[in-house]
Amino acid sequence: MITIIEKHLDKIGGHWLSQIKAVESLAKDENLIILTACNSNVLLPPAYNIKRVLSTRREQKKKKLKALQHDVSVLKNIIRQSNDSKNFRILVPTAEKHELLVCMDLLAQNSTKIVFTLRVLTCQCVNKLTKSERASLQSYVEAGLISIVTETEALSELLRSKYRINAQNKFLLPCSVDPKDKAPHHEASIGSHFKIGYLGGGRKEQGLDKLPQIFADLTNLLNNFDKELSFELVMQTPKHKTRLRKVIHDYKMRRSLRNTVKPQKKINLTLLPEELSTEKFVSTIHSVDFLLIPYNLKAYQARGSGIIIDGVLAAKPIVYTNGIGMEEFLIFGNAEAATDSADFALKIMAMVQNFDAYRAKTLLARDAILAQIQKSADTLVEGRSPNYGDM
Repeated sequence: MITIIEKHLDKIGGHWLSQIKAVESLAKDENLIILTACNSNVLLPPAYNIKRVLSTRREQKKKKLKALQHDVSVLKNIIRQSNDSKNFRILVPTAEKHELLVCMDLLAQNSTKIVFTLRVLTCQCVNKLTKSERASLQSYVEAGLISIVTETEALSELLRSKYRINAQNKFLLPCSVDPKDKAPHHEASIGSHFKIGYLGGGRKEQGLDKLPQIFADLTNLLNNFDKELSFELVMQTPKHKTRLRKVIHDYKMRRSLRNTVKPQKKINLTLLPEELSTEKFVSTIHSVDFLLIPYNLKAYQARGSGIIIDGVLAAKPIVYTNGIGMEEFLIFGNAEAATDSADFALKIMAMVQNFDAYRAKTLLARDAILAQIQKSADTLVEGRSPNYGDM
């Protein structure tokens, strides 16, 4: 039995819903209990065993001690009532400071000897702990009572070097693209028209503000290119905090895509809804030729990205910001790394001029990420799952 703690089951965007489905797929034949916030409007099918029993996010911010005590009590009762305490496991796919404290408090009370598996997506949750709390976490990890896992090698190394926490890079979960799908069949050269995908919602930390410069630079390069070549940008409607920001961004994008020198070489824009169903999102990834991921390095230096996971599984070449997390899947000749905003257009042009070579290498990257997903399955069920690396 695996008990999953996940507060955010009422969000359409993000990875919270997809990771529950991924755990279910990887942990084959395991019974799952999902604990979520008591006020959560769950967007999962009724077949899931979901208990709305945990403190709310607001309570964790405003009444931290009360929320902590409540969640510890809830878990103690669930563990006590379990009919299979020897095989009882607690998994937190998106661990934050609160979940770390709950697990450590349970262990401090000697109420359980259950091993907790907590996936850390950024180092912020550990950074927010006090010095004594971090020391306790280190001791529990060393004792094998808490397992800290990551989805990127960069983050596991950062946690080891900065906080002396032995984190293991062995829990990467698929997002929208199913890893059990067969590898895409690549036909001969696609010609001179390329669809560029900038997908996943679009926020400032995901490089949204860089797009106008990237496509203005690409337009200039296109004007000086003597062969037939055209581009189409496929993106979801961005999420803006204010109407003013939306107006400014829309104006900059229109100006960058407009080609006054050679109107026939204008870069076309296909704008999709802000939120897409999983099916529509996957079909859109498959419809583009390559992905543009101009994420801000400060936000994503050791952090994973669902669009990288989906893009690699869909065997798409990628142009990305040099130094972001998950570079271990972008080193097979399947991608180009841009060092700054001005470098993206150059990398795009380099890729499309030798596109078949990049696309051929995507299958090596896909094999690498399938092997990493297999580690996640092994972590959940001790190797009893299907071998995704052979699919």
